[in-house]
This record gives sequence, C-alpha cells and structure tokens, in this order.
Amino acid sequence: MTIVVYRRLILLLVAAIGGLIACICFLVLKCSYERIEAKSAWNLIAAYDRTRSQLGALNVPDTTDYLEIYAHAKLDGDSRDLNNIMERERTRMVKDLLADLRKKTGGDLGSDPETWIKRYSQSGTNMNSTRQR
Repeated sequence: MTIVVYRRLILLLVAAIGGLIACICFLVLKCSYERIEAKSAWNLIAAYDRTRSQLGALNVPDTTDYLEIYAHAKLDGDSRDLNNIMERERTRMVKDLLADLRKKTGGDLGSDPETWIKRYSQSGTNMNSTRQR
C-alpha cells in the first residue's frame, strides 16, 4: 500500500471518529434533556401531593383557586409517557379538589371545574384573564 492509500485511510478514520463523537454528544444532550424533563414531571407530581395533603386546612375559596390552577394547567413536555403520567396526576388532583369542595360545601355542582370556579372563586373572575396581562 502506498502513502496515498494510508492518508486516505487516516482521513476516513478521522471522519468516522468525528461522526462517532458527534453521535455521542447528541446522545448525551438528549439524555440530559430527558432527565431534566423527568425531574420536572416528578416535581409537578410532588407539588400535587403537597396540595393534596393541605386540602383539609384550606377554605372553599382557596380550594377553588387551586382547582382553577390545576384545571387549566397545560402540559409542555416532549415525552408522551411523561405527559400521560402528568395528565393522569392532574386529572386525579382535579377530582380530589372537587371531592373536597363537595365535602366542604355540602353541594354537588357536577364534575365540571368551571361550574365550581364560577360559584366559589374568591376573585369571581377567571384566571385566564389575569394570565393574559
């Protein structure tokens, strides 16, 4: 084999090594992003649990405010599995808030959070109008 062939082989090896390094960097970044997204999901679930543990101490308007926040929460993750988990927990939290409101008020306005929010909210306005400011 001549020197030209060796030079071409070296260039080919350098290109292959560069490609492998690029793939490794991509995978490291992707894994880091997924870890951050998973931590965010678990932090959200922990916040739901903290709220759930405080339900007994909240009054009706405060519970309604939490209901308004959780009923209008939007999921923004890229992972379908994490979004499913967060949506399931959000739905469970809304159901728990509605059950707590039923217990505290003695009434039943159904399972639509908007009905409860309109009836018992402290501010009497929808939070969507304050979010747009």
